[in-house]
Amino acid sequence: MLAADRILLLALCAAPLAAQNATAAELAEREQKLHTSAVQVLLSYARSAESNKLPSRAVAAYELVLAHYDAENKIAKAALAKAKGAADQGTAAQRRSTDQGWTLAGKKLAPQHRDLGIALLAIDDLLRGQHHLELALRYDPSDLEAHKALGHAEHNGFFGTDDEIAFCKRLAAIESRAKELGATGYQPAALPADKMPEELRRSGLSLAGAKTRSFAIWTTSESAEPDTAAPAEMAEWGERAIALLEFTLGSAPARHAQVAIQARRNRWIAVVRSAEQWTAFFAANPQILEKAKLQSVPPQSNFAFESSTGQAEIFLHRRELDADSMIAHVTMWGFATDGNEGLGQGLVHTMTSLLVGTMNTWFGSPPPTQASPRKELPRDPKQWAARIREEIAKGADWPAVQVPRERLSSFRENVRVKSWSFVYWLMARYPDRWTRAFKGLESEKNPMPEAIEAFFAKEFERSLSELEQEWRQWAGGNSAIAKATGHSG
Repeated sequence: MLAADRILLLALCAAPLAAQNATAAELAEREQKLHTSAVQVLLSYARSAESNKLPSRAVAAYELVLAHYDAENKIAKAALAKAKGAADQGTAAQRRSTDQGWTLAGKKLAPQHRDLGIALLAIDDLLRGQHHLELALRYDPSDLEAHKALGHAEHNGFFGTDDEIAFCKRLAAIESRAKELGATGYQPAALPADKMPEELRRSGLSLAGAKTRSFAIWTTSESAEPDTAAPAEMAEWGERAIALLEFTLGSAPARHAQVAIQARRNRWIAVVRSAEQWTAFFAANPQILEKAKLQSVPPQSNFAFESSTGQAEIFLHRRELDADSMIAHVTMWGFATDGNEGLGQGLVHTMTSLLVGTMNTWFGSPPPTQASPRKELPRDPKQWAARIREEIAKGADWPAVQVPRERLSSFRENVRVKSWSFVYWLMARYPDRWTRAFKGLESEKNPMPEAIEAFFAKEFERSLSELEQEWRQWAGGNSAIAKATGHSG
């Protein structure tokens, strides 16, 4: 049953429960009194937020006044013009005080909106009734009566709109699939020494090899003993990354085929464990440097080249980074490389955090100069989520409209964290549309904010600011939907 149909049914049920079916005139008078009361409550809260040095909270209150209660309120207009864009500087104690103030404001306003909404439904004023019930939930998301009056469905104790319930279920499905894939085997087969590529044989390094359907991988060892498990495990993580990418793309066979083809771009992959091994490989293969027009050994990380049997790539990293690195690179090869760079890094970190709970592999370079850089962020999803919650609370998270404009040549850490969280949410919130942002916003064309906003309005049929506000409700960690999806904090 559609939400509108449920509201109509509930309106019929609400009629006998309303106080003797108050007349439209009586409810209009009651609504006007509520508006007056709400303006007083919100202006008081806004002044408190400003005194606590949290202008972003004050801005939200002033915008509520103008949007829902008094569009010409001079106090709100003047204060909004002054506070908008100012940075929050409140202490943790001041934020707690402001949070408590919002809770108190909600307790005053939510019941009034809920009761008025139900009364309006009873006289068949469905639009105004729905409006007041939705405002009740804005002030108190846990108001069960308002949820039921709106016909909201329930999922694991959470009441929400059809879209909210669908988001909860899709996010749970993605996380469940990632966990399932983490335990799935892909029957890797050992590669005999006579199958070793010519370039690796020439290096004289001791390597073990393994292959799966999509990958052939050779690795050296961090000890004197050959590590035969490493290439097999790495190849399996590559297969898992392909499978999870395909799952998030939905039921589009053509997309799946494209991801698989692009992810299998290398005929073989080699991983060495030390700088000496890296240097030895290139010393034994000067033709690779010559073809790439390099005068010296490339920087120690990864290097793609044309081998005697086709495209290949060599990596240098520790054994403990194998899984994270393979998932990240498969995500880049299979989908992110040809898409928007700013959002692409969010996808890379979403994939590694889902499958192995780390974000160790970063593509791109930090800005060449940064004033007073903060301590490097631990590459852990819980730490990133905590940072996002902190930034949202301060009104300091990176604007979503700027994320698609970030380039790999100068990729800031706070953009990386915002991109990860926003893409994680977008993938579950819009399972059939999220890829459009990656392919439609071309980094090479340096899309301007106006173009980005127009793109989201067209492709997602909502403004980007609306999407970002909904994301903040989830990522901020304090909402009912954050708790329902296991992302509270």
